[in-house]
Amino acid sequence: MTTREQLLSPLLFDNSGHMQILPAPFGAALNGAAMFGVMEVSLERPRTELSPELRQDEFGLLWNTAEKASHPEKSPIQTIADLTVYRFPAVREDFIRERVDTFWDAPPEALRICTIYGPCLARAEALAGQERFLLAMRKEPAFAHALLYRICEYDLRVIDMAMQFDFDGFKLVETWLDTDSAPLTLPLWREFLKPYLVRLYAMIKAYHKPVIQSGKSANTAFAEELNELGVDILELS
Repeated sequence: MTTREQLLSPLLFDNSGHMQILPAPFGAALNGAAMFGVMEVSLERPRTELSPELRQDEFGLLWNTAEKASHPEKSPIQTIADLTVYRFPAVREDFIRERVDTFWDAPPEALRICTIYGPCLARAEALAGQERFLLAMRKEPAFAHALLYRICEYDLRVIDMAMQFDFDGFKLVETWLDTDSAPLTLPLWREFLKPYLVRLYAMIKAYHKPVIQSGKSANTAFAEELNELGVDILELS
């Protein structure tokens, strides 16, 4: 462990082994973080402007900015057959390096956090459509799992590549912790999302980085599950 990691470890890891639950932004509430500061960078590539009202993301999805849509105009994966022909974007080392390099703009003592948005449910709802995916979890579990597996494999590659570089922690932002999103029961979460979150968290932990899970719900059942999975900080807005 480096001297820097020794200094930051008491802030990011609770010595009792329990998850810290902090209001967003977690850095402002983190004991002692005021003396360090926090810088976060997203590993999601910015959307490409196709017209004044239309943007395309790295997954090929089109978003109408005029309508401030929370879902894309069309979701390309409706069946397992669609999934077999859909091509996930390449994980680009040059982009990740460019993003992580921005940490050099922060004070040397600042906490440096990489962020992935919607690695499970939000991505699945975008690629399949929210109603379609929620129905699949109840009626077509094989399809739901196949889609989540592919999404997880993509995000694992992103995390693995990012770990080549120097930063202090990984934050995942998800809609199943969002009280404004479609309701997700704890049994559905356990069956469909938990297996993939376990893999994402495990990879982050394998590199001795803290796991920061972000969302909006204060549901104690989710908090207990996340604590058992080894999440270090639960950030709630």
